[in-house]
Amino acid sequence: MNSLELNSTIMPRWINLLGLLLIFAYALLKISYYDLYKALEPLLILTGLYGFFRYGGPLRKSLPVYLLFAAVLVQLASWSFSVLEYPDWAESSPRLEHLARHFIFFIFAFWIFASKRNIFVFWGLALVGLCLSPWAMGDGFKEIAVGLAGARIDFNIQNAQHTGVLFGTGLLGLVSFYTRFFAQGRFFIFRRISWAILVLFFLFVTLSSQTRSVFISLLLLLLLVGLPYLYRLFINNDLVGFRLVLKRVTILGIWMALIVAAIFFSDGVVQRYKGELVEVKYLLVGDLDALSTGSIGIRVQSWRAALEWISQRSLVGWGGNGGSLVMRHTEWLQAYTNGHFGHLHNSYFEMLVRYGFLGAGLYLVLLFWLIKRSYLAWKNKVLPSDFYLFFILFFVFWLIVNFFESYMFYWTGVYTFNLVIAVLVSFIWKDQYG
Repeated sequence: MNSLELNSTIMPRWINLLGLLLIFAYALLKISYYDLYKALEPLLILTGLYGFFRYGGPLRKSLPVYLLFAAVLVQLASWSFSVLEYPDWAESSPRLEHLARHFIFFIFAFWIFASKRNIFVFWGLALVGLCLSPWAMGDGFKEIAVGLAGARIDFNIQNAQHTGVLFGTGLLGLVSFYTRFFAQGRFFIFRRISWAILVLFFLFVTLSSQTRSVFISLLLLLLLVGLPYLYRLFINNDLVGFRLVLKRVTILGIWMALIVAAIFFSDGVVQRYKGELVEVKYLLVGDLDALSTGSIGIRVQSWRAALEWISQRSLVGWGGNGGSLVMRHTEWLQAYTNGHFGHLHNSYFEMLVRYGFLGAGLYLVLLFWLIKRSYLAWKNKVLPSDFYLFFILFFVFWLIVNFFESYMFYWTGVYTFNLVIAVLVSFIWKDQYG
């Protein structure tokens, strides 16, 4: 099947080509060349929506589409109640994109539609755009040198936490698909060398971001993935495919050793952990009032404040600015924040404060649908095993890091989420509709 003729036999070829080029531009330009992408964004949205609803056929009745419309309704309801009940705090107009943009992945999924060629071009361009960020956004080799010296770097991508998540996600993808880089065939030496260079670079940036939630997530994933291989090899005495298993264990072992070594031998990371040990001790004993104004203390206290606000408007929340309302208008919280924080460092609390249980319910429905349908697609041999592994790793990683920062409400988080989920949904649709 030609990669430019993958959706519908009645779709004009030029529309199909335009749609592909626009989603490829989204993947490449969104991070490092945002101003250029911004000029293309209206055309991307118009072409995407027109192509999907004109030629999408049965896909137009798929769950993600209904969730998009439900997100618009929930956001309108949340804003309407906020205007009626506390107009001085309400936003001047409903910002529909704040919630709805999390569900536009079906536009990308439609054009990709499980074509591996298009998928790897889509993701490959995203990696290229991310690799260009040190020079397009940051201070280039100067900032890289600062990272090598042990300082925290971010390449001016929002902040270091967002840089860590972006490069951490890329690292998960590189490791998950390493067999495709190492497979025999054309340019296999070039592919292997490129893979090694990219893994080292992405690992370096991820570590140099000094984002503790990312470190915790990656270490947990290493245990979840590495231990079953070790069990199969050494405990269960499974010698079938010994060389293949040994190669995987070796790669995972090297990766784990590099991360552990970097964490324990990087002064910057060690100092950041040492500075919060007292806070962790107070948390373990339940003495929340003793928490200081450090990173952990501010997070925990803002979550306590968020629970108070959620309990007052649990169904539809406080509107799109709910997180900032909590941080600005909770009097006792000012002693911890000094007015320097404008949002909750937790996507789940942020979602509940903004849009209540109705908004959070949309994500739960999507999550359960993705888990169920991805398993069926893998079981039916539509979703390749390495893709399935990557999606599992990403979900665990994503769920953990969003507990410590509101990534889902920043463009970086929306971009990452849409890049990954679009590909997964394309395989699910292929399994459902053929």
